[in-house]
Amino acid sequence: MSDWPMFRHDPQHTGYSDCEMSNELELLWKFKIKEGMFSSPVVAEEKVFLGSENEYIYCLRANSGKLIWKEQIGECADSSPAVINGKVYVGSHDHYVNCLDSNKGDLLWEYKTGKTVPSCPVVVNDRVYIGSDRYLYCLDTYGNLLWRYKTGDYVWSSPAVANNKVYVGSDDHYVHCLNVETGILIWKYKTESDIFSSPAIAYGKVYVGSDDNNLYCLNADTGDLIWKFRTGKEVYSSPAIANNRLYIGSDDGYLYCFNANTGETLYGHITLVIL
Repeated sequence: MSDWPMFRHDPQHTGYSDCEMSNELELLWKFKIKEGMFSSPVVAEEKVFLGSENEYIYCLRANSGKLIWKEQIGECADSSPAVINGKVYVGSHDHYVNCLDSNKGDLLWEYKTGKTVPSCPVVVNDRVYIGSDRYLYCLDTYGNLLWRYKTGDYVWSSPAVANNKVYVGSDDHYVHCLNVETGILIWKYKTESDIFSSPAIAYGKVYVGSDDNNLYCLNADTGDLIWKFRTGKEVYSSPAIANNRLYIGSDDGYLYCFNANTGETLYGHITLVIL
């Protein structure tokens, strides 16, 4: 499997990498940032890139944690970066999508949206897909707007891209499927509440959680419901998929594992107690 340095590993958001990991983990280094971090780190070019609540994007050496550069981008960066071809793409709360040089941190360009940009960018075929306010934006890698698509409410979800389609959830309760070239709607599927979860694409299916407590499995081409599973509380988590198994957490305190094709529950493991 190719390594894609972006949120949830790849444009399909599978959350899966076939890299080897030791069974016994030990702390190699740590790096202190004064404010909190909602951004997920991305590893690329033997560096670690991440955003923070203190208005900075950080670039660290992956093997030592030593700071290479940090760049202030205006306001906190909850968005997780994508790093492609020497460029770092990331959203921020100052209403901008930012593009930085991955080696020096220099700002190459910025694109202003209508509101904050909490969504994580996906970069495929020289196109940048990212959500802000009620819109999904498609930019080229020079910061030019190619198209934007208006949903019915805020887009927190990060888009997923597969088979010439882009998929995204919205607080309008819908999963939207668009043509990657034009942004024209192909289909949309209505859930019963907001969608904070980012969709994942595998086996010709779309998997996504909803604040209505359900995990949904939809046909990626038509949007038809294949199966759904109701957990005990909201599903803010985004799915991870490997070897025909789907893993996802719920606010009910459980980590679930399903057969990705049938929705059969293989196990539910309690991770915390909610009082």
